[in-house]
Amino acid sequence: MIYFFLLLFISSYQFIFPKISVIVPIYNTNKYLKECLDSLINQTLKNIEIICINDGSTDNSFKIVMNYISDNRFIFIDKINSGYGDSLNNGIEFVSGQYIGIVESDDFADKDMFETLYKYTKNGNIDIVRSNYYLYWSKKKKKKVKFKIMKSLYNKFFNPIEHPMIFLIPPSIWSGIYKKDLLIKNNIKFLSTPGASYQDTSFFLKTLFKSKEIFFLNKSFLNYRQTNEYSSVYNKTLSKALFVNIEFYEFEKYSKIDLKSYYKIEKFYNTKKIKTLIWNLKRIKKKKEYIKFLYNDIYKILINHNYLENSFNKFEKIFFNFLVSYGEIIALDFYLHPKKFNKLKLKI
Repeated sequence: MIYFFLLLFISSYQFIFPKISVIVPIYNTNKYLKECLDSLINQTLKNIEIICINDGSTDNSFKIVMNYISDNRFIFIDKINSGYGDSLNNGIEFVSGQYIGIVESDDFADKDMFETLYKYTKNGNIDIVRSNYYLYWSKKKKKKVKFKIMKSLYNKFFNPIEHPMIFLIPPSIWSGIYKKDLLIKNNIKFLSTPGASYQDTSFFLKTLFKSKEIFFLNKSFLNYRQTNEYSSVYNKTLSKALFVNIEFYEFEKYSKIDLKSYYKIEKFYNTKKIKTLIWNLKRIKKKKEYIKFLYNDIYKILINHNYLENSFNKFEKIFFNFLVSYGEIIALDFYLHPKKFNKLKLKI
């Protein structure tokens, strides 16, 4: 009798306190939403909580989610549109799981994703468990994303501050799980900036910065869709591009609470920042306007050589030389018309 009561108590405890809470921010993704939610409801880890945040969708997303709420693992929050960051912050407030996962509503997860990731938490003692991921196209084409710089750290437990090369990888926050206490104790939230992009950037940096021990699994589970025409990746406007600058400002302000740790990662962080801003310059239409912000944000880094120079190619190094020596206007001219400068002898 006592044994039966104990089993009943354990079962109830696990139901009330799931191992992982998966947050699904939703905005007008009815085309892909069912595939996403089916991938979560069919996870081999049954002891999960699925928190769907409908961010004022104007398509059929609301109706699709309603087909799942009879499953007692689902929590549904319907709100007016306030942006990706605010949706995730709302979801975190409702989390009852030990760990938090994030799956965007146009992506989907392999069925063993969360069970496998949880196995490496050391029963709740690891701050973050992450993995690789797949780039996914709707014609069933997949490409596994692996990081060469992580080669020595795959499948090992380590402290990010002591191995700062991890700060160079893309945020890809949906490829891992995060200990709830890590976020709560360190006041880690998303920026609530309606209409913004890149809102995973400061979250990614903050979680690494405050983690004591993490695990990076050399496997892929999350299918990151490349064919959603509404994805912010395809938005090339100046206003969208500038949100990543705001994300970097946010992390720099946050990191000043621990300067000793910040100095350990500074060159890697600066390199990450430069690479991201250069990527923005390449894709944005209004390059003349954007380069002013780029110049202001990286000039001190370049002039002090406080970055990993070997992470950049010859063309990028010459571009940096122009930025430092002649300013953003001439540097942009070189960037757009490098053949004009072929006859100049430049020091790199």
